[in-house]
Amino acid sequence: MCLITVDGVPVIREGAGRLRWAHELEGAPPPLHAAQWQVGDLWPSEDERRWIRRRLDRGEPGVVVLDTESPRVELPVEHVPCVPRGVLAEHDPEAGMVTLHVPALDWLRADERARGLAFAGHVRSLLAGTPRSLLPPVLLEVPEPPPGEPLLFLHRTGCSPLSSAVLRDAVWTLVARFRGEEEPGLRRPA
Repeated sequence: MCLITVDGVPVIREGAGRLRWAHELEGAPPPLHAAQWQVGDLWPSEDERRWIRRRLDRGEPGVVVLDTESPRVELPVEHVPCVPRGVLAEHDPEAGMVTLHVPALDWLRADERARGLAFAGHVRSLLAGTPRSLLPPVLLEVPEPPPGEPLLFLHRTGCSPLSSAVLRDAVWTLVARFRGEEEPGLRRPA
C-alpha cells in the first residue's frame, strides 16, 4: 500500500509500491498464494489524484516518502495481464518475464516533481559517500521547502521498512516546520 495517514496527514510511499495488485476472485477473500495475484493498475487513480491535489491546494500538508529501492519490478509474465497506464514495460519472452518501470512522482505538478527529484538526487550523492551505518533511518527535505509549502518530502536511507515511531516523528517534524513551529519534531499532537 502506498498511501497511509499519520495523524490525518496523507503519507505516500513513492516507487514500486504504487503498483496495485488484484485477483480474479472478486467478492471472495484474497488468495493466499502469490500465483493468484496480478498487477492491476498504478496509484493514484484520477479520483485519488484530485483528492491529493485539492488537499495541497487548500494548504493541507502531505508527505511523500522517497527511497533508494529501484522503481523497477521484474515479474513472471502471467502476473502482468496488461501493463498499467503510465508504466513502461520491457518484455523478455525467452525468460517469460516482464520488467515494469514505475515513473517517479509523475502524479505531481512539474514544479513539485522537480523539487522531489532534486531532493532524491541530493540524497543519492550523500548516500554514495557515507557508510549506511552512519546514516539516520530518514532524511528530511533539504533545502527546506518554502514556508507554507504543503508538499513535504522525506527519504528513507535503508532497505528496511520504517517503524511507525520513526515515520510518525518524521511526519510531525515536517508538519511542524510547515506550520513554522520553533521546535520541529519535539511537540506532539494533543
